[in-house]
Amino acid sequence: MKVMMLVEANYPLDIRVRQEALKLKEHGHQIAVIAIKERGQKFSETVNGVKVYRIPKIELFKRGKHLITTKRTAMGKLVTVAKAILGYGFEFSYFTLACYMLSWFVFFRDGFTVIHTHNPPDTLFIVALLWKPFGTKFVYDHHDLSPDLFLEKYGKKGKFVYKLLLFLERMSCRTADIIIATNESYKKIEIERCGVPSEKIYVVRNGPNLKEMRISKPIKDIRRRAHTILCYLGAINIQDGLDYLLEALKELVYAFGYNDVLLLVVGDGDYLTKIKELAKQLKLDNHIFFTGLITDRKELCRLLSTADIFVDAAPKSFLNDSSTFIKHMEYMIFGKPVVSFELKESMYSLNGAGVFAKPNDTEDMAKKILELINDENRRARIGRVARERVKCLSWEKVSIPLVQAYKELERL
Repeated sequence: MKVMMLVEANYPLDIRVRQEALKLKEHGHQIAVIAIKERGQKFSETVNGVKVYRIPKIELFKRGKHLITTKRTAMGKLVTVAKAILGYGFEFSYFTLACYMLSWFVFFRDGFTVIHTHNPPDTLFIVALLWKPFGTKFVYDHHDLSPDLFLEKYGKKGKFVYKLLLFLERMSCRTADIIIATNESYKKIEIERCGVPSEKIYVVRNGPNLKEMRISKPIKDIRRRAHTILCYLGAINIQDGLDYLLEALKELVYAFGYNDVLLLVVGDGDYLTKIKELAKQLKLDNHIFFTGLITDRKELCRLLSTADIFVDAAPKSFLNDSSTFIKHMEYMIFGKPVVSFELKESMYSLNGAGVFAKPNDTEDMAKKILELINDENRRARIGRVARERVKCLSWEKVSIPLVQAYKELERL
């Protein structure tokens, strides 16, 4: 089949989209991807046999600038929500319209019989709907719970937007021929909240490519900085809990008196500036090293190979409880324990490779970290479990339903 994927993200940097595109290509499908054009990228190129077309990025407001302020008045919160509505509304409308216009170019140049959208935004079903009269099939890849993400960022100030996002999510699910869910929690939401039959939903979990990520030589300069190296990998946004992680680090250093520790923060996001400010306020400057976004996989593997313990402080919420974090699978490749809060999908993913603190309890998280620091044998034992666990969740295994979904799509 000829497949056109739509994703408002960087391709090939988006791991899930890249892995899905390559898996489908491996099984004989022709893949074209419409993605966001970042600085220095070409409008059109072929990447590992996948044709990529890019749309210039336009933001009405700089992402993250309106999210956090030191003092939040009622008026300030309303302004924040208003900016979010205008900014994201413009951005998503622009990208959706641009995708539709560019789809005609792709159609005449390459052709396609399937439109495979990756949310957010949940407005991309409109592009698929406009092509349905021509016999085009629609696959909806449900990455994020957009309504719940909005609530997480902006609270209940934008009830109308929340209801709109619920409507768009429901329309994306109901108009799709096939839905790709990231886990069983998302599948349940699609059935109960969106009212779609279970037989058109396929669960394709986030899984690491074990051929791409491997244990490497630790970085000596980092190892010399502290006896214990903690590591966080991933996005740095308000829902990711870096503020909780810094509070746990403060407890470890100042309440429990363990200061021979360094936290590596590998990633970027809207909340990064605020987290750096918080690190200074908590007097943790000497215990944190921000690496920024690392796109080179070999360099990333060296950083992760340097860690003793991996940490993730995503707080308990409906959104985080329902989400599968690919970083957890990537952590397990390196055979080290992972400390996180008790979240339903995290506990499923990590299983015996995880050590779980009480939800949103930073003191308990610090205790769990300290217990691991003081018990090398336990760390080694959990590390062995992690290496075995990740084999069951590798992309080679979890991508099988994706192939099955496309076989079903061919029969429709």
